[in-house]
Amino acid sequence: MQLYEGAFPYCERRTAEHHVRIAAENEDFYPQELLVRTTGEPAGILYYWHWPQHALLFIEHLAICPHLRRLGYGHAALSLAEKPDTCVILEIEPVVDARTAGRLAFYRSAGYEMLPNEHVQLPYHADSSPVPLLLLAKHTGGVGVPESTVQLLEYLLKNQVMC
Repeated sequence: MQLYEGAFPYCERRTAEHHVRIAAENEDFYPQELLVRTTGEPAGILYYWHWPQHALLFIEHLAICPHLRRLGYGHAALSLAEKPDTCVILEIEPVVDARTAGRLAFYRSAGYEMLPNEHVQLPYHADSSPVPLLLLAKHTGGVGVPESTVQLLEYLLKNQVMC
């Protein structure tokens, strides 16, 4: 939880209690702690939703421990989540500085492309407002991302992920 809370602002993350409840109640949600294979030390977190019946996967949160960044763990984490012939979609903050530009460059280097759709993340908390974010996607089958897939994701975000 320390990495999760440090990597994402309050408005972009669940409380610990909400996180535990979502994980217990949703078979489509996969919270994973990433470990360094040789030492067993925590390397990061990867939380994603997978709907195989729709060939859709949504990466909700990915964070790598600061001292392990730029060592390939982020790309390895993405490859763990990517399923064959599946559209993988994730959100990032709009590019406004070197940090957010670096995040976009990281995902582009992993084969993700920015979608033209306007997107707003619904609030995780009653005292928060919606957050404008960018959508990035990669289809592991090498095909484009149809508009219907983005519409389906928006529906699933509103009716399952953000509940």
